[in-house]
Amino acid sequence: GYNKSNAKIEIYYDDKKKDGAKNKKTSFFYEKTGLDIFLMAMALGKDIGSKTPIPSGGKANNLPTSSLSDTGMWAMISVALAEKDSNLDTLSDGTKIYDICEGYANTGILPLITMDETGEIGNYQSKFEDKFKKYIE
Repeated sequence: GYNKSNAKIEIYYDDKKKDGAKNKKTSFFYEKTGLDIFLMAMALGKDIGSKTPIPSGGKANNLPTSSLSDTGMWAMISVALAEKDSNLDTLSDGTKIYDICEGYANTGILPLITMDETGEIGNYQSKFEDKFKKYIE
C-alpha cells in the first residue's frame, strides 16, 4: 500500500492519471507496475535505514499481487528477515513481512519521486547495483 493522504504520492502511483509514473514517458517507471515502484521505494527506504508508518486511514491498497515474482517476494522476505527482531518465525507471518516492507517503502517513496523527477534514479540504481555486487563478490 501507499500513503493516499499525500497527494504527490497518490498521483505518482495512479495508473489512470497522465502524471502517474506508469503513464509518464519520462518516468523511470513508465509502463511498469505499482509493485515495481513499491519495491524500489522499499529498497531506497531500507538504504536510508528507517521505516515510516502510514498514518491511520491513509493507506491505499494498490499492489497487484499477481505481478509479484519470486524475485520480488524474496526481496521482501530478505528485507523483513534483516530486521533485528526477525527470525525464521517471521517467514510464517506474511502480514509482518508486508508491514516491515511497507514501512521502508513509505520512507523511500518521496525521495524516489524526487529522483525520478530529476532523472537521478538511473544513477541511484547503478550505485545500488554496485553496492550489491560488493556483497556477492
